[in-house]
Amino acid sequence: MEIEEVLKRWGLLAVFVGAATEGEVTMLLAGVMAHVGFVDLVSAIGHYAAGEVARPRRRKSFGGPLLYREQLRRGLAE
Repeated sequence: MEIEEVLKRWGLLAVFVGAATEGEVTMLLAGVMAHVGFVDLVSAIGHYAAGEVARPRRRKSFGGPLLYREQLRRGLAE
């Protein structure tokens, strides 16, 4: 499978996951993929927005309590 096929098949999922973890660089790369024709621009924007919406909830529900517990253990939390 060539890289073009991978980007056409999994590009929008990569945009969603990238937006949920990284952010701005993902939107830039999604724009490049849309310009080249691997993904649709409107779909890329929609997947990016969904990833951005998922980001704060993911951090609060998974990472937040673990990080707070680690800060308490080290004496860094109030």
